[in-house]
Amino acid sequence: AWKPLREAGAGARRQLMLAAAERWQVQLAQLRTEPGAVLHPASGRRLEYAALAAEAARIPLPQEPPALKQPGEYRIIGKPKPVVDARDIVTGKARYGIDAALPGMVYAVVARSPWLDGRVQSVDDSAARKLTGVIDVVRLPGPKPGEPYTVLADGVAVVANSTWAALQGRKALRIEWDRGPHTGESTASLRTQMQQALDKPGQVVAEDGDYTAAVGAAARQLQADYFVPFASHASMEPQCCLAHVREDGADIIAPTQMPAGASRMVHKLTGLDRLAINVQMTRLGGGFGRRLTNDYVAEATLISMAVNKPVKLQWTREDDLQHDFYRPSGLHRLRAGTDERGNITAWGQRLASASKYYRRPKVSEDKMWEAEIYPDDLPRHLVPNLRLEYHSMRSGVPRGSWRAPAHYANAFAVQCFLDELAHAAGADPLEY
Repeated sequence: AWKPLREAGAGARRQLMLAAAERWQVQLAQLRTEPGAVLHPASGRRLEYAALAAEAARIPLPQEPPALKQPGEYRIIGKPKPVVDARDIVTGKARYGIDAALPGMVYAVVARSPWLDGRVQSVDDSAARKLTGVIDVVRLPGPKPGEPYTVLADGVAVVANSTWAALQGRKALRIEWDRGPHTGESTASLRTQMQQALDKPGQVVAEDGDYTAAVGAAARQLQADYFVPFASHASMEPQCCLAHVREDGADIIAPTQMPAGASRMVHKLTGLDRLAINVQMTRLGGGFGRRLTNDYVAEATLISMAVNKPVKLQWTREDDLQHDFYRPSGLHRLRAGTDERGNITAWGQRLASASKYYRRPKVSEDKMWEAEIYPDDLPRHLVPNLRLEYHSMRSGVPRGSWRAPAHYANAFAVQCFLDELAHAAGADPLEY
């Protein structure tokens, strides 16, 4: 995006300069800019961008592309710049989601189904409601199996005048759970499913040359499997959100990586115009892709609607580890053929995984691979004969992005296998 972003910035600057030239009745070449303003050095006149913006927007865009700065003119790129909020971070002044506050707010925690797609069969909240500080108990219906996520799991929220009181209220709940459709799933059963799948051809998602012929004609073949488990993001700050839903709008204060997604979620749940939804981002206490999903914003929004107050929702560390959109699990089978000198003549990778695109709206089964294996990753275009195949696995575990989505899992398998090939060839892995 380097060139189009430079052109966008230069184009906007030119429009502002054209507006100033028109107002002052001077030639464009007589003007220059500094941060936030257009200058006419000959007369000493100066206009802020804000004063010119409306006029600049009305001027038709020139057909020719704008002139771009030469490297010697750069003010920021290539120059050392200190982190502007480093002092606030190291002295504890930086504000995170867990620090958010609004007048009159109450506090909430949620008891979520411990079973994948489990449901609340019944809840006895009588003991919880008797505890000092507990204000209300609110049901939070989860999505049906297979449906896109709003909240992550079916559950019951306890609202109180402090987080501590809410936690005590949650302990006092007596909930009977319907265990849902995935009670037979385990790590072992999923891995067995993967191993069985890899024994058969999968969906071919990339192919160069004639892999079948090349691997059959190779002087030597090597095969290895690499297993990647589900993994929790385990961000330092557990999920949290402060939501205040009113008839005329909503305020959301949250550590989110997707503020537009938070706005869309609140609109979906409340029907409020998105222009009336104010999303304030705090610093993230770790994101890594977890906070691309706004389920915790949905929970806080629904609770605020139920109690008609600002609600500060807080997850605990245990909540965060047990209820996540986990890094997908997968089993990679790598197979290569080499010549007598150890050079790779054929490369095959067959992956069986529970795709990140699980329950994503409008993603068909034949597109599940796109989040799991990237066709142009190493060693594509470096070996003459290559085939990448994919098997989509069934699992009820919620899945999501996990920092550089599919690259890290594939890099683990590919780099380990390259080391295996180097070892077989008697070569140093880096040189190989």
